[in-house]
Amino acid sequence: MEIFSFLLVIIVIAIIEQVLSSRWNPFYFRSGLTIYRKELLNQKFSEELLDISKFENLFSKGLAPSMRFRNLSETEIAFREQNFQFSLFSYTPLMHGLIVVNKEENMIILKGKTNWAVLLFFLYFIFQFISPGSIFAGEEFAYIICAVAFGITLLLYSVQAFRFRKITKYLSKQGDEIS
Repeated sequence: MEIFSFLLVIIVIAIIEQVLSSRWNPFYFRSGLTIYRKELLNQKFSEELLDISKFENLFSKGLAPSMRFRNLSETEIAFREQNFQFSLFSYTPLMHGLIVVNKEENMIILKGKTNWAVLLFFLYFIFQFISPGSIFAGEEFAYIICAVAFGITLLLYSVQAFRFRKITKYLSKQGDEIS
């Protein structure tokens, strides 16, 4: 019964997270474990650079779900994949993003924050397969399954990190088109 209770908690957290993300809640986009971070130093700023419509036009093309952007403040832009969008290449996002503009220091910081439910599910999954009390403890296939799960997680992270790097490239080129 304990297993199902924890899974229920993860499902509830996933629903709450989906609501917070869909409503562009500033707390959700500003908090969390940062697993991707890029700093762009010596940046010149223009209002056009931070134009959300330009971001959405550039990052809505391709096989993967479109990226959506929203201003949280004059110096912060939140972003995430479009919810419930059909695309040829679909995946479970591991993170959501925040662009922080520091005009005084001529710096832009792009952060990728973990999605809470995915992180909890991954930790739960690992715990269930290798903890001493688990029915799978000591079984060779349990370690293989954990290794495969870890590999899938790295692949998903790589896909999102690639997309986040494209946003970084756009910001660093001050609005030049991305190839």
